[in-house]
Amino acid sequence: MRAAAAIVALAIASAQAQNSNTKYTSELDMTIDPNTVSQTVRATWCQGQTNTCGLLCNANPDKNTCSENDLKWQCTCASNSSMPGIQYYRQTMPTYICQELFDQCIKANVGNQDGQKGCTNNISALCAKIDPPSAAVSDPGSASSSASSSAGPSATASSPSSAATGNKVSSTSSRALAGPTAAPVGNGALVAAMGLVAYIL
Repeated sequence: MRAAAAIVALAIASAQAQNSNTKYTSELDMTIDPNTVSQTVRATWCQGQTNTCGLLCNANPDKNTCSENDLKWQCTCASNSSMPGIQYYRQTMPTYICQELFDQCIKANVGNQDGQKGCTNNISALCAKIDPPSAAVSDPGSASSSASSSAGPSATASSPSSAATGNKVSSTSSRALAGPTAAPVGNGALVAAMGLVAYIL
C-alpha cells in the first residue's frame, strides 16, 4: 500500500519536473488547475483581468467577465466585438497563469539547472512584459474576433502568487486563439512525494 502511494506521488512529481520541457506558443495556450491557487489570489487575478480589459477597450467593453472559481474569462471590445491584445499585457489572466506556471516549474526543478533553464525558455519568455495603460486607450487593437478563456485541471505548472497578491495565473486559455494545455498539479505534490519516499525508506 505504501509502495503504491509512493509510486503515485513520484509520478506526480515527475510530471511536474517535466513542465520545463512543455512547449507553448503563447500565454493563451497555458492553463492551470484553479485549485492550485488560493481563492484570494484568484480574486485578485480576476480584478486585474477585468480592469485591464476595460482599459484596453477604451472603457467600452462588449464582454468583460471573470470567474474566480474556475478562472473562465471573456474580454471583447464594443467597438469591434473582438478581443484586444490581452496576451501582451501584465495584469491579465493569461499573464497571471504564465507567471504561476513559471513559479511552479522553478520550484519543481529545484537543483536542476537544465530544468530551470527550460522553465525560463519555455514559459517565462512568453509571459507579457508590458504594463497595462494607466488610462483607457482610444484604439484597441484586436487579436481575435472573440475570446473566452477557461481553466481546467491539468498536469503542468503562474502571475506569480506573490505578484498576484501584490502572482500561472492561474490558468486560462483562449479558445478562440489556442486550445487548452495541461497545467501542473501544484507544489505540494513534490513535497508530499519526497516525504512519502523518505518515510518508506
